[in-house]
Amino acid sequence: MKYILLCLILIPVTVNAGQGSEYVNAYIAEWLTSHGYNKYENTDKGLYLEEAKVTIHGEIFGINELQKDELYSVETRLSIEFKSGKKLEDFGAGIGKTPGDGLLDALNNFCLTTMHPVYSELLDHDDPHVRKESWNIRGNKRNVFLADWGIRGELLSDRTKKEVENLIETQLENMDLSNDVHWVKLVVSSLSGDISTLELTVDGIADESINKALESYSWPKSEKFYMAKVFLVIGSIGITIR
Repeated sequence: MKYILLCLILIPVTVNAGQGSEYVNAYIAEWLTSHGYNKYENTDKGLYLEEAKVTIHGEIFGINELQKDELYSVETRLSIEFKSGKKLEDFGAGIGKTPGDGLLDALNNFCLTTMHPVYSELLDHDDPHVRKESWNIRGNKRNVFLADWGIRGELLSDRTKKEVENLIETQLENMDLSNDVHWVKLVVSSLSGDISTLELTVDGIADESINKALESYSWPKSEKFYMAKVFLVIGSIGITIR
Protein backbone atom coordinates (compact mmCIF):
# COMPACT_ATOMS: atom_id res chain seq x y z
CA MET A 1 0.00 0.00 0.00
CA LYS A 2 2.88 2.39 0.72
CA TYR A 3 4.04 2.02 -2.90
CA ILE A 4 0.56 2.81 -4.20
CA LEU A 5 0.29 5.85 -1.95
CA LEU A 6 3.65 7.10 -3.24
CA CYS A 7 2.46 6.70 -6.85
CA LEU A 8 -0.73 8.64 -6.08
CA ILE A 9 1.23 11.44 -4.45
CA LEU A 10 3.41 11.75 -7.56
CA ILE A 11 0.54 11.74 -10.05
CA PRO A 12 0.96 14.59 -12.58
CA VAL A 13 -1.52 17.43 -13.07
CA THR A 14 -1.59 16.69 -16.82
CA VAL A 15 -3.41 13.35 -16.52
CA ASN A 16 -6.52 13.64 -18.71
CA ALA A 17 -9.87 11.92 -18.86
CA GLY A 18 -9.56 8.23 -19.70
CA GLN A 19 -6.02 7.98 -18.36
CA GLY A 20 -4.63 6.90 -15.02
CA SER A 21 -6.23 3.44 -14.94
CA GLU A 22 -2.97 2.00 -13.60
CA TYR A 23 -3.27 4.20 -10.50
CA VAL A 24 -6.95 3.50 -9.90
CA ASN A 25 -6.85 -0.25 -10.54
CA ALA A 26 -3.75 -0.66 -8.36
CA TYR A 27 -5.51 1.10 -5.50
CA ILE A 28 -8.60 -1.13 -5.83
CA ALA A 29 -6.35 -4.22 -5.93
CA GLU A 30 -4.67 -3.15 -2.69
CA TRP A 31 -8.07 -2.44 -1.16
CA LEU A 32 -9.24 -5.96 -2.00
CA THR A 33 -6.06 -7.46 -0.56
CA SER A 34 -6.51 -5.49 2.65
CA HIS A 35 -9.96 -7.10 2.96
CA GLY A 36 -8.44 -10.56 2.69
CA TYR A 37 -9.37 -11.16 -0.96
CA ASN A 38 -6.55 -11.86 -3.42
CA LYS A 39 -8.24 -14.01 -6.06
CA TYR A 40 -8.08 -11.32 -8.71
CA GLU A 41 -6.17 -11.05 -11.96
CA ASN A 42 -4.91 -7.98 -13.79
CA THR A 43 -6.25 -8.11 -17.34
CA ASP A 44 -6.51 -5.70 -20.27
CA LYS A 45 -10.08 -4.95 -19.19
CA GLY A 46 -9.26 -4.35 -15.52
CA LEU A 47 -9.24 -6.44 -12.36
CA TYR A 48 -11.01 -9.77 -12.82
CA LEU A 49 -12.41 -11.30 -9.62
CA GLU A 50 -12.50 -15.00 -10.39
CA GLU A 51 -14.78 -16.08 -7.56
CA ALA A 52 -17.48 -13.54 -8.37
CA LYS A 53 -16.93 -13.41 -12.15
CA VAL A 54 -16.71 -9.61 -11.94
CA THR A 55 -14.41 -7.13 -13.69
CA ILE A 56 -13.51 -3.80 -12.06
CA HIS A 57 -11.95 -0.99 -14.05
CA GLY A 58 -11.23 2.61 -13.13
CA GLU A 59 -9.77 5.73 -14.67
CA ILE A 60 -9.28 9.40 -13.95
CA PHE A 61 -12.11 11.50 -15.34
CA GLY A 62 -10.65 14.90 -14.64
CA ILE A 63 -8.32 17.04 -12.53
CA ASN A 64 -9.12 20.68 -11.82
CA GLU A 65 -6.89 23.22 -10.14
CA LEU A 66 -9.14 25.10 -7.71
CA GLN A 67 -6.37 27.25 -6.26
CA LYS A 68 -3.05 27.50 -8.06
CA ASP A 69 -0.57 25.01 -6.58
CA GLU A 70 -2.70 24.74 -3.44
CA LEU A 71 -5.98 22.90 -4.00
CA TYR A 72 -7.15 20.37 -6.60
CA SER A 73 -10.36 18.47 -7.28
CA VAL A 74 -10.16 15.03 -8.87
CA GLU A 75 -12.97 12.94 -10.31
CA THR A 76 -12.66 9.24 -11.05
CA ARG A 77 -14.89 6.97 -13.10
CA LEU A 78 -15.15 3.34 -12.10
CA SER A 79 -17.09 0.46 -13.60
CA ILE A 80 -18.00 -2.94 -12.19
CA GLU A 81 -19.14 -5.43 -14.81
CA PHE A 82 -21.10 -8.39 -13.45
CA LYS A 83 -21.19 -11.86 -14.99
CA SER A 84 -24.72 -11.14 -16.23
CA GLY A 85 -23.30 -8.37 -18.42
CA LYS A 86 -24.80 -5.59 -16.31
CA LYS A 87 -22.38 -2.76 -15.64
CA LEU A 88 -22.34 -0.49 -12.63
CA GLU A 89 -20.69 2.85 -13.37
CA ASP A 90 -20.05 5.40 -10.68
CA PHE A 91 -18.03 8.54 -10.16
CA GLY A 92 -15.94 9.37 -7.14
CA ALA A 93 -14.83 12.91 -6.37
CA GLY A 94 -12.18 14.19 -4.00
CA ILE A 95 -10.14 17.22 -3.14
CA GLY A 96 -6.58 17.67 -1.93
CA LYS A 97 -3.55 19.91 -1.79
CA THR A 98 -2.02 17.92 -4.66
CA PRO A 99 -3.57 15.91 -7.53
CA GLY A 100 -2.43 12.75 -5.77
CA ASP A 101 -4.12 13.75 -2.54
CA GLY A 102 -7.30 14.54 -4.47
CA LEU A 103 -7.22 11.18 -6.24
CA LEU A 104 -6.67 9.36 -2.96
CA ASP A 105 -9.65 11.20 -1.44
CA ALA A 106 -11.81 10.29 -4.47
CA LEU A 107 -10.87 6.61 -4.27
CA ASN A 108 -11.44 6.50 -0.53
CA ASN A 109 -14.89 7.99 -1.07
CA PHE A 110 -15.69 5.45 -3.79
CA CYS A 111 -14.68 2.49 -1.65
CA LEU A 112 -16.60 3.77 1.38
CA THR A 113 -19.83 4.56 -0.43
CA THR A 114 -19.91 2.16 -3.39
CA MET A 115 -17.33 -0.61 -3.24
CA HIS A 116 -18.17 -1.89 0.23
CA PRO A 117 -21.82 -2.82 -0.52
CA VAL A 118 -20.83 -4.49 -3.80
CA TYR A 119 -18.06 -6.44 -2.09
CA SER A 120 -20.45 -7.49 0.68
CA GLU A 121 -23.05 -8.85 -1.74
CA LEU A 122 -20.56 -10.69 -3.93
CA LEU A 123 -17.93 -11.94 -1.51
CA ASP A 124 -18.70 -11.43 2.16
CA HIS A 125 -22.25 -11.11 3.45
CA ASP A 126 -20.87 -10.52 6.93
CA ASP A 127 -18.58 -7.64 6.05
CA PRO A 128 -18.71 -5.37 9.13
CA HIS A 129 -18.18 -2.20 7.07
CA VAL A 130 -21.79 -2.12 5.81
CA ARG A 131 -25.28 -2.36 7.25
CA LYS A 132 -27.12 -5.51 6.21
CA GLU A 133 -30.92 -5.42 6.17
CA SER A 134 -33.76 -7.50 4.75
CA TRP A 135 -36.25 -5.65 2.56
CA ASN A 136 -39.49 -6.97 1.09
CA ILE A 137 -39.51 -6.40 -2.69
CA ARG A 138 -42.39 -7.83 -4.74
CA GLY A 139 -43.07 -10.39 -2.01
CA ASN A 140 -39.46 -11.56 -1.79
CA LYS A 141 -37.11 -10.96 1.10
CA ARG A 142 -33.95 -9.48 -0.35
CA ASN A 143 -30.64 -8.86 1.33
CA VAL A 144 -29.80 -5.15 1.19
CA PHE A 145 -26.31 -3.85 1.89
CA LEU A 146 -26.09 -0.17 2.73
CA ALA A 147 -22.98 1.97 2.89
CA ASP A 148 -22.65 4.79 5.36
CA TRP A 149 -23.81 8.13 4.00
CA GLY A 150 -21.13 10.16 2.30
CA ILE A 151 -21.64 13.78 3.31
CA ARG A 152 -19.82 16.99 2.48
CA GLY A 153 -20.63 20.23 4.25
CA GLU A 154 -23.29 20.42 6.93
CA LEU A 155 -24.22 17.04 8.40
CA LEU A 156 -27.65 15.47 8.10
CA SER A 157 -29.18 14.11 11.28
CA ASP A 158 -29.44 10.37 11.87
CA ARG A 159 -33.21 10.81 11.95
CA THR A 160 -33.23 12.36 8.47
CA LYS A 161 -31.02 9.63 7.06
CA LYS A 162 -33.19 6.87 8.52
CA GLU A 163 -36.42 8.50 7.31
CA VAL A 164 -35.03 8.76 3.78
CA GLU A 165 -33.88 5.14 3.81
CA ASN A 166 -37.33 4.04 5.00
CA LEU A 167 -38.91 6.09 2.21
CA ILE A 168 -36.69 4.40 -0.37
CA GLU A 169 -37.52 0.98 1.06
CA THR A 170 -41.26 1.71 0.85
CA GLN A 171 -40.96 2.91 -2.76
CA LEU A 172 -39.01 -0.20 -3.78
CA GLU A 173 -41.56 -2.64 -2.34
CA ASN A 174 -43.59 -2.85 -5.56
CA MET A 175 -40.80 -2.35 -8.07
CA ASP A 176 -40.48 -5.12 -10.63
CA LEU A 177 -36.85 -6.10 -10.10
CA SER A 178 -35.27 -9.23 -11.53
CA ASN A 179 -33.59 -11.83 -9.30
CA ASP A 180 -30.19 -10.40 -10.29
CA VAL A 181 -28.17 -7.94 -8.23
CA HIS A 182 -29.33 -4.31 -8.34
CA TRP A 183 -27.95 -1.05 -7.00
CA VAL A 184 -29.59 2.15 -5.84
CA LYS A 185 -27.91 5.53 -5.50
CA LEU A 186 -29.28 8.75 -4.05
CA VAL A 187 -27.52 12.10 -4.37
CA VAL A 188 -28.92 15.25 -2.77
CA SER A 189 -27.40 18.69 -2.32
CA SER A 190 -28.59 21.95 -0.82
CA LEU A 191 -27.31 25.45 -1.47
CA SER A 192 -28.60 28.70 0.04
CA GLY A 193 -31.59 26.97 1.60
CA ASP A 194 -32.79 25.27 -1.58
CA ILE A 195 -32.40 21.69 -2.80
CA SER A 196 -30.21 22.09 -5.89
CA THR A 197 -29.70 18.41 -6.71
CA LEU A 198 -31.95 15.46 -5.97
CA GLU A 199 -31.80 12.23 -7.94
CA LEU A 200 -32.27 8.57 -7.17
CA THR A 201 -31.23 5.98 -9.72
CA VAL A 202 -31.83 2.24 -9.88
CA ASP A 203 -29.14 0.44 -11.87
CA GLY A 204 -27.99 3.83 -13.08
CA ILE A 205 -31.41 4.93 -14.38
CA ALA A 206 -33.42 7.68 -12.70
CA ASP A 207 -36.74 6.48 -11.31
CA GLU A 208 -39.39 9.20 -11.68
CA SER A 209 -41.88 7.82 -9.17
CA ILE A 210 -39.33 7.46 -6.38
CA ASN A 211 -37.84 10.87 -7.17
CA LYS A 212 -41.28 12.45 -6.88
CA ALA A 213 -41.70 10.86 -3.46
CA LEU A 214 -38.29 12.14 -2.41
CA GLU A 215 -39.13 15.64 -3.66
CA SER A 216 -42.10 15.73 -1.31
CA TYR A 217 -39.92 14.84 1.67
CA SER A 218 -39.18 17.71 4.06
CA TRP A 219 -35.47 18.04 3.46
CA PRO A 220 -33.55 20.14 6.03
CA LYS A 221 -33.43 23.82 5.16
CA SER A 222 -30.12 25.52 5.75
CA GLU A 223 -28.19 28.46 4.41
CA LYS A 224 -25.08 26.30 4.59
CA PHE A 225 -24.07 23.89 1.85
CA TYR A 226 -24.41 20.13 2.10
CA MET A 227 -24.15 17.27 -0.34
CA ALA A 228 -25.06 13.72 0.60
CA LYS A 229 -24.88 10.35 -1.11
CA VAL A 230 -26.18 6.97 -0.02
CA PHE A 231 -25.56 3.81 -2.01
CA LEU A 232 -27.08 0.38 -1.48
CA VAL A 233 -26.97 -2.99 -3.19
CA ILE A 234 -29.97 -5.30 -3.45
CA GLY A 235 -28.74 -8.88 -3.33
CA SER A 236 -29.54 -11.47 -5.95
CA ILE A 237 -31.99 -14.31 -5.26
CA GLY A 238 -30.80 -17.91 -5.31
CA ILE A 239 -27.10 -17.07 -5.77
CA THR A 240 -24.84 -17.02 -2.74
CA ILE A 241 -21.12 -16.33 -3.06
CA ARG A 242 -19.15 -16.15 0.18
